[in-house]
Amino acid sequence: MIDLYIYARNGILVWHSNNPSEGWDGTLKDGTPCPQASYTWILRYTRNHQPDLMQEKVGTVTLLR
Repeated sequence: MIDLYIYARNGILVWHSNNPSEGWDGTLKDGTPCPQASYTWILRYTRNHQPDLMQEKVGTVTLLR
């Protein structure tokens, strides 16, 4: 299981996917371009050999246009 969330600085969720082959292209789900800024990402996942152990990684990405 995998979930990737992208949040704007104000805490609003701008993008989410649970598809491991899908990446964020700097737009909202409706295709509207996000403004140039820093965004926080949260990745929540489980591993095949530990399906009951949810793990989480957090970081930032800077969107440049």
